[in-house]
Amino acid sequence: MNPGCCQPEYLRRPAAVSAGFTLIEMLVVIAIIAALTALIAGLTTTAGIGKVRNRAMTELRQYELAIETYHKKFGFYPPDNPNPNGADRPPLYYELAGKDPIPPNLVAALGVNGIVNTNQNFIPNVSPNRWAPSPGGGPLFLIFDYKGPNGQYNAWNYRSSKPEHNTESFDLWIDVVVGGKTYSIGNWKE
Repeated sequence: MNPGCCQPEYLRRPAAVSAGFTLIEMLVVIAIIAALTALIAGLTTTAGIGKVRNRAMTELRQYELAIETYHKKFGFYPPDNPNPNGADRPPLYYELAGKDPIPPNLVAALGVNGIVNTNQNFIPNVSPNRWAPSPGGGPLFLIFDYKGPNGQYNAWNYRSSKPEHNTESFDLWIDVVVGGKTYSIGNWKE
């Protein structure tokens, strides 16, 4: 006797195999991909700010040493721009690089009467990509060659006349943009 002869039709056929995903399986896969993407994006931004921060800190230490050497030689810190609207545009490049004399047309642009006649370069190893003219070919500034809130020529900010953070010395900082967010890296933070 044939064992399958008396069974109903639906019992004799093999079960149908589903060829697609269920809606829940699809949602789970999408959720996992979204979580991994968020994790990777977060790590990339963190790594990006870490890389930029380390580079900025290296330059910051170099300029701090130059400024302190200047202070030791002259008994005062290099002047900043006393103009409140231009406090972040100091004649620091001219002071530290020993550029003498300062061109007369730049005296008003920098908001100072001139520079100390140093004739000494306190930052001899600064490369040309670390200084640039302001837009329109104005004065030269020490820059950080990473995008800042005001564009690619991101000048170091310096304040010695009324420092907010290091009241006994000077404030030196740079603002950088990483992942659409502005980070301030300065000599009062660590």
